[in-house]
Amino acid sequence: MLANEISIIDQPLSDDDLTLHIFHGLGADFREIVAPIRARENSLTFEELHDLLIGHESCNSAASSLCKLHNSHKAESTW
Repeated sequence: MLANEISIIDQPLSDDDLTLHIFHGLGADFREIVAPIRARENSLTFEELHDLLIGHESCNSAASSLCKLHNSHKAESTW
């Protein structure tokens, strides 16, 4: 567990380590954003990573809603 690791090392967790722990907890919906973040030369702060993940989640939700609306309209028009 992350809390145990932090208490053992008695040092702040680096941004890279925190990012890796967060990535391990993400689901498949986030795969497409993880690769470019990991490829960055500079580490992201927790706040920057949080903002990116929230933005990605919002886009996925909006896209999902649009797909459902489109499919619903498409099904109605075939009658």
